[in-house]
Formats: sequence, C-alpha cells, structure tokens
Amino acid sequence: MRNLCPRFVQRVEVVIVDRWGKQVFKYASGGENTIYIDWDGRDDNGKELSSGIYYYSARVTFETLDPKDSEKIIKGWVQLVRTE
Repeated sequence: MRNLCPRFVQRVEVVIVDRWGKQVFKYASGGENTIYIDWDGRDDNGKELSSGIYYYSARVTFETLDPKDSEKIIKGWVQLVRTE
C-alpha cells in the first residue's frame, strides 16, 4: 500500500489552444500571478474568443514528501459559451 502525503501547489503553467491547435492563452504562476487560473475566455491580447471548445494542458508542480510525485500534467477541454 502506498503512503499518501500532503501536497501543496508551488507552480502552475497552463496553455490553452483552439480546435486547430493554435495557442490562444498561456499562464504561469509566479511574481504577481497566483496559482489560481482565472481565465475569462480572452486570448493573450485581451480579445474575447469565440464560443467553442478549447483544450488545455496544465503542468502543476507540488511540494511533496516524495519527489517523484512533485509534478503532474493535467489535460482536458472546456466549452466557452457566449450569451448576447
């Protein structure tokens, strides 16, 4: 049985791409940026993106007791819905 240990998020890096694989948003914690990703559906230039499916990849670094568990890649998708 594997021992569980507490994890504390140290760093988060996120890339969001459109359905064609073009990067539309990138975020990394550190400096003034927190570990909380507060994406509002805009691209890196502040322009509102169109409704649709967007894909993300997040690299999360943890402070752990076991160094081999210190980093995790999380991938998924989000549906952006615009109402008028």
